[in-house]
Amino acid sequence: MTLGTPRTRLVGARLRLPLVLLHVVLLVAAVLAGLQRMGWSVSWPPAAFAAYHGPLMTVMFFGGLIALERAVALGRLPLYAAPVLLGSAGIVWLLGAPLGVVQALAALGAAVFAVVAWVMVQHHRALYTETMGLGIVAFAIGTALWAWGHPLSRVIWWWVAFFVLTIAGERLELGRLTGAAQRYGHLFRGGLVLTLVGLLLAEVWPPGGVRLYALGTLVLGLWLLKYDIARFTIRQPGLPRFAAACLLSGYFWLILGAAVIVVVGFVQGGLLYDAALHAVMLGFVFAMVFGHAPIIFPALLGLPIRFHPALYLPLAVLHLSLLMRFAADLLHSPLGRRWGGMFNAISIALYFGIMVVVRVVDMLRGRPAQAA
Repeated sequence: MTLGTPRTRLVGARLRLPLVLLHVVLLVAAVLAGLQRMGWSVSWPPAAFAAYHGPLMTVMFFGGLIALERAVALGRLPLYAAPVLLGSAGIVWLLGAPLGVVQALAALGAAVFAVVAWVMVQHHRALYTETMGLGIVAFAIGTALWAWGHPLSRVIWWWVAFFVLTIAGERLELGRLTGAAQRYGHLFRGGLVLTLVGLLLAEVWPPGGVRLYALGTLVLGLWLLKYDIARFTIRQPGLPRFAAACLLSGYFWLILGAAVIVVVGFVQGGLLYDAALHAVMLGFVFAMVFGHAPIIFPALLGLPIRFHPALYLPLAVLHLSLLMRFAADLLHSPLGRRWGGMFNAISIALYFGIMVVVRVVDMLRGRPAQAA
């Protein structure tokens, strides 16, 4: 439920569309920079961004967009500073601002986002809000370390924890409906503790810390696969079934990516690093995006968006292309990795393209947008 005064909600509503459009630009730039990184010839953004595909996607796009969703939910106007700062950091970067200025803006935005986490937990103290709050704190720490000059290969685990804990916390909240959160919460807490201790240990002993962190993430992934309410909603028609298919398939990639790191340990680059990282960041995170976008975007924009079964197509392309990329990484095939990455990008474009087409057709027909 959105909080805040009517005036706050009105001003916030006027900010949402510009902020969403700003983050769409960042998503496009981040995807294209990723293609550059794999060797595709892309004219924009500038070639230098190929090395910074990760921060552009993780910090500026996802960090800013999730911060916006939290600010909307809490209904407090000052909290909009987090998505404004994070999104602006990405835009000024694309416009040529020095990296140091960009990092300072991003670190400030992440710090405000940590305040958002504190407000969220104070509003309702529970394991699921604390888990989401810890994820946001991990995001803020990782962004601060990046601004301080730490290499991306060390920082990335903090950012991955942001996604894992944020999504796990959200799903734990729904786990109350099945009783799983009450009956098996101790298993969830165990995975959470391993993840957090591993993150801290990795700062002084990366080989052991990253393995422990990955083990905790693996436990959380297994918990979600076993106890998430998606195991029940997959039997329902329309959007609930689609969202559940996204969630359950995403948990598979989270478990697989974590298992790779448990086996190979701390790696600072190369094909195994690419396989493990993108199993989580594409297979897990974007599957969550695909499943939740028909719910989140109407809440952010005030525009109803009807679910259409055609959305299963980009979901299938995402997973098949990621399988291709994952296999290419394991087989040391740069060409297979490049084409897998291209179809990863195509799946994202296809997904949002279908949503736009469905919305435009419904507007032209004067049809109310309801989940089918």
